[in-house]
Amino acid sequence: GNPYFIDLDILVDKGLLQISEIEEVKAESTKVDYKWLYDTRFEILRKAYKRFNKSQDFEDYVRNNEEWLTSFALFMALKNIYKEGNFKSFPVEYQDRYSASSLRFIEDNKEELDFYRFLQYEFYLEWQELKKYANERDVRIIGDMPIYVAYDSSDVYSNPKYFKLKPDLSMKKGAGVPPDYFSKTGQLWRNPVYRYDVMKKDHYSWWVKRFKKAFEMFDVVRIDHFRGFASYYQVSSKEKTAVNGKWVKGPGYSLFREVKKKLGNLDIIAEDLGFITPDVIKLLEDTKYPGMKVIEFGFDGSINNPHLPSNYKENSVCYTGTHDNAPLKEWIEKMPIKVRNNVCDYLKVDKRINNDDLIDELIKLALSSVSNITIIPLWDYMHLGSEARFNHPSVASGNWVWRLDKDYYKEELVNKIRKLDDNYGR
Repeated sequence: GNPYFIDLDILVDKGLLQISEIEEVKAESTKVDYKWLYDTRFEILRKAYKRFNKSQDFEDYVRNNEEWLTSFALFMALKNIYKEGNFKSFPVEYQDRYSASSLRFIEDNKEELDFYRFLQYEFYLEWQELKKYANERDVRIIGDMPIYVAYDSSDVYSNPKYFKLKPDLSMKKGAGVPPDYFSKTGQLWRNPVYRYDVMKKDHYSWWVKRFKKAFEMFDVVRIDHFRGFASYYQVSSKEKTAVNGKWVKGPGYSLFREVKKKLGNLDIIAEDLGFITPDVIKLLEDTKYPGMKVIEFGFDGSINNPHLPSNYKENSVCYTGTHDNAPLKEWIEKMPIKVRNNVCDYLKVDKRINNDDLIDELIKLALSSVSNITIIPLWDYMHLGSEARFNHPSVASGNWVWRLDKDYYKEELVNKIRKLDDNYGR
């Protein structure tokens, strides 16, 4: 749970904070300022923790989540002391999560670790209330599972044997993608890639636990970069770009077989975008997970384009665009005339159609597709443009900052969405 998303008003209701204390740290901007959140949020949350009485429910939560929670709390406590760099900048005696020094630090700093346990506990309570509220109204929550984790994370710190690291625990091989539509030099993600040979020996227990926890939080999980389980692109940590990487065979269906054996059938969406090869297609067929179709990718003029709605299968999820794409408005404004003509011809609309009407036609196209699920980002329903762009792949900063204005809720918008859903049986 991310402490940035703990609702401070709920902490006021619980008597852990006062209204006057949270007024200065309430974000009103239409963009998320992560530095400001980091600089202000933890200070106010520490005040709440000092007033928190550790209940039996809290102790039960800590005990039930001991396997990952103490490692996370230790990692965060050390990061708070040694602020510069990654966990390799910890004193050498703490670089091993299970060293005698690390175990002694856990015992000697219980209150500090309990602060980070409290943050996870509080987020868990708030999230479960939100999930219950949604589920009682027949709303299911889709969560996102990135295929990789950050190098500087409690996952890598606590489980170095599962990652391609050097003996000194620095990164040996990192993840990325080769040159593509988004970047001429590829994308260098700097996430350590997995040692699937080691993971397979213990029946992918790390992945099983990760999926188990994810489905405690969400009703459906979208696996990001699903193709990486068939084969993944790895780059030496010495490289400055992703040009000189290579493809390596992934775990394939064996990983998902173990997950299914331990956890049963799970409601999973496979993000199968990007460079798709026969092994990815086979893995999708073996798992029977629905793949993703994106309207914005469908109009290059090829009748065989898998993102052209006439080529969709029912077992798929249709999007107008994802978080990596431009909102429909921006996409339409910047599209080459050839693409616009392809779109208009496919929709059988006049090529002089205005952009707002074209947005609505594309939304209807997605809703009318045979895909079992259609997802329309709210920015498309609202006809927002580049100001609402969420993410620019291969651009390192300035992403994930768009915030929906608190005054967005309009009866006209609600009625528009309801009518479209009714018309297309969504």
